[in-house]
Amino acid sequence: MPASTILTVTSDETFLGLLRQQLRDQEGRRGRMIVAGSMDEASSLLATACARLIVVHWTGDSASYEQLDRLLWATSVLARRTPVLVIAERYRTDQATMMYRMGVSEYISRTHHLDQLARVFAAYLHPVAMAAG
Repeated sequence: MPASTILTVTSDETFLGLLRQQLRDQEGRRGRMIVAGSMDEASSLLATACARLIVVHWTGDSASYEQLDRLLWATSVLARRTPVLVIAERYRTDQATMMYRMGVSEYISRTHHLDQLARVFAAYLHPVAMAAG
């Protein structure tokens, strides 16, 4: 199985450590992470990164819905659409609703759902093959 690449949007070193550990747990040494400092930078990296998953660290002061919308649009024009996982600091129902309507694949929070991160990573890094029928 080829290595999985995750494109991550964050500048938080603690958050990066958490994602690196999760990627190691899922992929061992084969996993690769590309870190972008902004969603605009991530959008420009999409064509060459060949990421299997995009993880956006959503903080109120460093992100906007407009930036996220541009990133989601950039994923929609790829040959293979890349799922976008947003991890917010705190869960907000209104924010989750807005992001799902925009096209985000998953929305979880560090305070409420961090225990589900392994399951979410596994679903996108190791999808179950559909049986031919």
